Amino acid sequence: MDIYNCEKLLNTCVIVGVLAKDAKRDDNIIAYFLQDENYPQGWYSISIRNAAKILQKSDDYQEELVNALARKGVDFSEENVSKKIIREMESEVEIV
Repeated sequence: MDIYNCEKLLNTCVIVGVLAKDAKRDDNIIAYFLQDENYPQGWYSISIRNAAKILQKSDDYQEELVNALARKGVDFSEENVSKKIIREMESEVEIV
């Protein structure tokens, strides 16, 4: 999934309630990270853009979020997202 669709996926997850926004930072979400060499395991506030960069590298995380949306009745399949993007682009085009 490209970065644009990863951001859309994350924003959709926030809207539906799968993910939570950071109440103090409007552009951030709250995400749980496992321990690595730089940070301990725990909850972190991360920008949607940076989260999308991480998400773009993991098909497993993408599938997890898409499935979480599906359980809430939201179809975020590639085909559905592509159609939605085309509709959005068409609605922005001014015909003269």
